[in-house]
Amino acid sequence: MPYKPSETLKQYGPLLRRLLRLTEDTAKALRETRKPLGPDRILLAFLGKAADTLRAVVLLQKEGLCHEAQSLARTLFELRLSFDAFVELLHVDVRSACLRVIDTVMLEKVKQARASEFKGLDLIPGAPTPAELAKAEKEISSRYPERELKKLKQHGFSGMNGEQRAKRSGLSDEYNIAYRNFSRNVHSTDFTELILQEDPELIASERNAYLESRDAVCCDVAFISVAGIAITVNDLVGLGLDRRVRALMRAREQLLRERRALAG
Repeated sequence: MPYKPSETLKQYGPLLRRLLRLTEDTAKALRETRKPLGPDRILLAFLGKAADTLRAVVLLQKEGLCHEAQSLARTLFELRLSFDAFVELLHVDVRSACLRVIDTVMLEKVKQARASEFKGLDLIPGAPTPAELAKAEKEISSRYPERELKKLKQHGFSGMNGEQRAKRSGLSDEYNIAYRNFSRNVHSTDFTELILQEDPELIASERNAYLESRDAVCCDVAFISVAGIAITVNDLVGLGLDRRVRALMRAREQLLRERRALAG
């Protein structure tokens, strides 16, 4: 049977594609105004990941792979939480915030190399030796108190787990409703959806309502995650995309009003 997208996906599709274009244009504008010693490189990394992952969500939904799209919506939500943590650090000290990101990336690389007993490094021209990696790790470790270093190694540059970051971002409800549920998709343990794919008649009378609700949550999570990143970068750097941002948010509010009217 040919795949027929839910009404929710038909409604959200144009909005998500519009957000994707805004995110791509935000990155383009940032590249054109980059400062040599600013945090732009890291901001562009966030924007690039947000745009690419949102594009993947839209493509998966178009092909009826909504279960897989939920996994990537979870990725986008986690990206948003990390982004918010980075912006919070930027407001305290730009150099320190950027250094924390680079330091934690390096610490993770050393951890991975050590876990594999440094295998393969000798096959890569110019790769650091185990001794050089150990030296870099020692230098980074000297910059942080022991307790803080432990948090950085465990949770990354924010030093907080996902639940803590969600609370700081004001997204605890989204974390509890969406992030936890979508995690089952990532780990392939959401047997409810897997079984329903094979036997949809198990909830025949409620199937449409279930699909609409499922897709709405996925689209909402994807939207707030990516929009939060693009809008904040525009505000931080002053990229001049305010009019497009306002128009996009008005379009979302209109969509939500229409959905509430239909539900009521």
